[in-house]
Amino acid sequence: MIMERKVPESKLKETAELVKMIDKSKVVGAVNLYKMPSPQLQKIKKELYGKATIRIAKKSSITHAILGSKKSNIAKLGDKVSGQAGLIFSNDNPFSLFRLIEKSKSPAPAKAGQIAPKDVVVQAGGTGIAAGPAIGQLQKAGLKTTIKEGKISVAEDKVVAKAGQPISADVCSVLGMLNIKPMEIGLDMVAAHEDGMVFTKDMLAVDEKK
Repeated sequence: MIMERKVPESKLKETAELVKMIDKSKVVGAVNLYKMPSPQLQKIKKELYGKATIRIAKKSSITHAILGSKKSNIAKLGDKVSGQAGLIFSNDNPFSLFRLIEKSKSPAPAKAGQIAPKDVVVQAGGTGIAAGPAIGQLQKAGLKTTIKEGKISVAEDKVVAKAGQPISADVCSVLGMLNIKPMEIGLDMVAAHEDGMVFTKDMLAVDEKK
């Protein structure tokens, strides 16, 4: 005899609440919170108050809620849900919502092995660091240095990590010395649904001027 696994009442309630929120919201977005610190999440929620609501849930609950919604084509949003997932609800348009989320991100230091989100550049100029062992560390990261008034100066601009490439431990050490924070902490909005249309991240990240 095969025993059916009983779904906890709390999970059923959570899924039902998500279905209601999906159905009543103009825009529903799928977000990823991979390694998002709790204080940062609370800060973002506060910044988005009155503009959007974020709900964090297990991927299974989100998937069931999306499939239980009556909205046209909403199932395609479920295909984009991954990782440590959440949903964001708003009555704004998806492009404005995406910009709000991008603006809520904050800079963070790099850790060895992380992928550079864009070219990481150390610009020419004074470092404020006294001449000494630090010269070797800077040069190991590929920087040309000079000494001015007893302080180390970077002689020319240098791309120390290219976009899409892992950041080395030597470069991370130098970026920390120079207080350069190339990474970002924040929500990653991977897709949004509005009026039967699903917009992926590359569609939402349009140039505001264009």
